Formats: sequence, structure tokens, C-alpha cells
Amino acid sequence: MSNQIVTTGISFFGAGSLKNFNEEIKNNGFQRIFIIANPEFQNALKKISSMLAKNKIVYSIFDRVSQTASLSDTRAALNAAKTLRADAVISVGSKSVSDISKAVSLLLSNPEISDPRKLEGKAKPKNKAIPLYMFFTSIGNAWDSSHIFILEDESQRKKIECEDINAIPKAFFFDTELVSITNKNDFAFLASSLLAS
Repeated sequence: MSNQIVTTGISFFGAGSLKNFNEEIKNNGFQRIFIIANPEFQNALKKISSMLAKNKIVYSIFDRVSQTASLSDTRAALNAAKTLRADAVISVGSKSVSDISKAVSLLLSNPEISDPRKLEGKAKPKNKAIPLYMFFTSIGNAWDSSHIFILEDESQRKKIECEDINAIPKAFFFDTELVSITNKNDFAFLASSLLAS
């Protein structure tokens, strides 16, 4: 029986992992980066935006994310990213932030798909998502580190499950200097377990 495991390309763990993203910026020549985040993670946002500013990267922060990855939030984030003409996306947080970030990065590279609802199911887009970098500030679930994401259709009151290997993030960062949980050793252990699940 044939099985498939889809995982992110690179994962960075531990204090100071953010510096590895600095190398990603230099190696890829990004000019405009769109950040999707939960507003409560100001410490992480400050450090990440400071790094972008030092590298003279134009960036924009979208922090109007609710507890569920709603279609309205996804559309708003996508429109803001298009206005910026983003060439990369950063996700700061987990769960709904991760889901919206995957959808936005995928839709940006597939402009022929204008409605996020059309991502439902398997492998609809033909192009790989623009580079997506995920910074976890709390422990989410196994889907955060996969090619699967779920959007919430508020009008139909239904979940839209999407599965596309083109949406897999380029890299994950589990930096204990950015976390929002009390025990940082627990964070490192749980982060490792998350990727192994």
C-alpha cells in the first residue's frame, strides 16, 4: 500500500531561531512581505518587523484575525496582500492564522482563483504558493504543519477543508524567545511532537 507524508521543507527550533529567517531574506531577495498575525503577539511582531526594517523590506501587518479562519478574514487579508504586491507571507501564530496564511499565499500565486471557496477539496491550484514562513507563538495542531487548512464559510455555516501540497510552508520557526507560554522547555518538546504527528 502506498502512503504519502507531506511536511515543510525546513524547521528551526530554539532560542534565536529568528536569525535563520534573516538568512532567508538575504538569500531570496524579498522586497515586500505580508504578515498575518494575532494582535496579541506584539513581542514577536516587533522583533520580526524590526528585522524586516533593517533589511529594508517593505511590509504590512494584517492582524484582524478571529478565532476561526473565516472567509471574510481570508478575503480581507488577500486584498491587503495584493495591494502590497507581496512576494512572501509570514504567519505569526497558529490555528486560524495558519489556515488563512496558507490560503492567501496559495491564492496570490494563482490569481485566476478569486474566491477562497474554490480551494475546497484537493489540488485545485496549479501553481505553488508564494513562500510562506510560519512563526509559532503557541502550540496549535498537526494540521498547522501540513498542507491542509480549513476555512469557515460564515454565510453557509460550514467548514471548507482544503488539501493541496502547493500550500506547504517553506519553513517553520519555533523560537522560544517569541513564545507566549510559560514553560519554554514544554514549548520545544510540544513543537517537536507537533511536527512528528
